[in-house]
Amino acid sequence: MIEMSLENLYDLYKNNKKGAIKGKRDKYNNVFVTKDANGQVIVNGVKHCTIKTSSDLNALLESGLRNRTSSRSHIISTIIIEATDRKTKLITTGKLTLVDLAGIGASSKSSTNGNDIAEAKAISSSLSALSGVIR
Repeated sequence: MIEMSLENLYDLYKNNKKGAIKGKRDKYNNVFVTKDANGQVIVNGVKHCTIKTSSDLNALLESGLRNRTSSRSHIISTIIIEATDRKTKLITTGKLTLVDLAGIGASSKSSTNGNDIAEAKAISSSLSALSGVIR
């Protein structure tokens, strides 16, 4: 589970004892984005956790959300499900990506300190960039 806030990325499972880090983190031990040889976007250094039951999945998602640094951030979580046919041993894989987009409240109804304005600008910028990707 990744949080994007003010153009920074945070691994919300970073302190989870379960799972394994995929890829390398930067020199500050943070996740970072690159593209692979095929142009696919890769988030390096994210912790991948393996669970077996739906209740474990709920607990994992809730633990990630508790680590959120801002209520005005985007959250991205990818769930990969693998099922094995007991007779043929054929493995079927599905992938579900959940995205919680931050919204921008009216500045007249919310506080207008410098950090809130910076957050609103970052949210607006990232939503604008996202609109160019999703068609």
